[in-house]
Amino acid sequence: MELPASALSDEPLRVILHNPLAERLSSLAGLDKRSRALLATDAFGELIAASGKPADYFQADEMWWQHTFAGGKGQAYISSVVPSEDTGVPVIMLAVPIVDEANRVVGTVREKLDVDWLTAPLEAMSGELHATGVIYDVTSRKTAASVSREAPTRAVEQAFLQSVGDAASSEGVPHQRGLWRVVLGEPVIGAAVVPFDLRLVGHQGHALTPRWVVIIGKAAQDAMVPVYTLGLTVLVIGLGLILVLFV
Repeated sequence: MELPASALSDEPLRVILHNPLAERLSSLAGLDKRSRALLATDAFGELIAASGKPADYFQADEMWWQHTFAGGKGQAYISSVVPSEDTGVPVIMLAVPIVDEANRVVGTVREKLDVDWLTAPLEAMSGELHATGVIYDVTSRKTAASVSREAPTRAVEQAFLQSVGDAASSEGVPHQRGLWRVVLGEPVIGAAVVPFDLRLVGHQGHALTPRWVVIIGKAAQDAMVPVYTLGLTVLVIGLGLILVLFV
């Protein structure tokens, strides 16, 4: 059920926004400068608390809630980049089940983060390397987030797909060594699976997470500049030694 266009102080919205749990969620939402929204539901998907006015009361029909409640078994859930249900802006959902002393799922808590949670570190990393940064979603087979530099995002994505083959599974990129690809005339890329620390998921260690691969790509001519510079330096030193020793 969608919330009416009412004032934040109106009932029953006031009850959801002004209770001890809602106050705690509001405190968590203000931890840093990132835009985030938190809410909590009961075991039936009914909203019981929120850090701000949500889109609707009933959450049990939402994919994030169904994955988190998991038929009463409960599991942590991290979405890929998805459109927000109320604004359509790209966001990431993080949710965990609430369990009682008997380990029964009695509710859920969800946090909704703006996509800059991903793009900020990607921007910093790709900026330092003057390269294009891509987070590729293996499940949906498309780019979840990207920061474009010299090499076009699509070219970097295609270079990665050619490297791991048609399956393009996360298993195609070794967890320890990652993957490097250098092909004449194509972007030079490095790729590695994004790991999720499952020690943090809590309830029985079950979690549903996206299958992301981070890819850094650089136009071949730019990536090879240090090599060309080194080669030229060696050539000059070699010529200098020849002149000194034999002329």
